[in-house]
Amino acid sequence: LMRLSHVTKKSCSIVSFEDIWYLSKSINGIDFSIKLKKRFPKALIVFVTMNNNFVHKSMELQPFYFIRKDHLNEDMSIFFKMFKENTSFIVINAREKHVRINTSDIIYIEADGHYLKIVTLDGEYKFKEKIKELKTQLNNNNIIQVHRSYLINLDFVYDVNSKFIILRNKKEINIGKTYKKKFKLTYQDYLLNGSL
Repeated sequence: LMRLSHVTKKSCSIVSFEDIWYLSKSINGIDFSIKLKKRFPKALIVFVTMNNNFVHKSMELQPFYFIRKDHLNEDMSIFFKMFKENTSFIVINAREKHVRINTSDIIYIEADGHYLKIVTLDGEYKFKEKIKELKTQLNNNNIIQVHRSYLINLDFVYDVNSKFIILRNKKEINIGKTYKKKFKLTYQDYLLNGSL
């Protein structure tokens, strides 16, 4: 059997193509993907298989897509189209350099005067822009405004109380009075559905 496995990491996005049955003598594609998901929860798993009977065995991993070896070109074409539709990037001009940021890697965005600070899994970026303008560029429903100076990514919420949102990086963000009701409804919807 041929091993077809490839991991691409760019801006903390990981796509793993795994042969569903064969990876090595000690581990198969499903077991490897379970370990990968524990380490990188947002990794997209794409299973490659000749045997469609293994599809059901992998459903608990919620793979992004299945590629059938006997329909490789057709399925790869569909995968790339779906991947492009499900991946959103913005390009900012920070320190006279164009920086491409995957919106799913954004933890929060903070407005400070005429500048914005984007805090991501990779680091922080400061640049001149209005929060209102940037909001229109974001193609990610999980990034919402919770204060006149803050946008947060719901994927990184650790805890919520009546006054603050605590993010996974321990940052506490005030919930603005005008945003409180909408945030509560949006967050409940997010918790029920896993995303917006």
